Amino acid sequence: MKKTDTTKSSVDSLVKKGLVEIFEMEVERKYKDEYQEPLQSFELTEKQKSVINEVSAKIENQEFNTFLLHGVTGSGKTQFILS
Repeated sequence: MKKTDTTKSSVDSLVKKGLVEIFEMEVERKYKDEYQEPLQSFELTEKQKSVINEVSAKIENQEFNTFLLHGVTGSGKTQFILS
């Protein structure tokens, strides 16, 4: 009633005419769907492979280092992260 800015008597009138039905329904408020993007195969470029090797070496040696992946949209930053 709040969303349609109407009164209970208006709703009751519609119920009596058989135009609407009032019922109770339990609604679960949890978000059920999870976004999943289909996996696609791809080939890394030589530059991407080089960066992965550099980062992997630091991880394997347990060395802290900061890396910035820079590139325009579609340049392969996500592929690097997923590798």
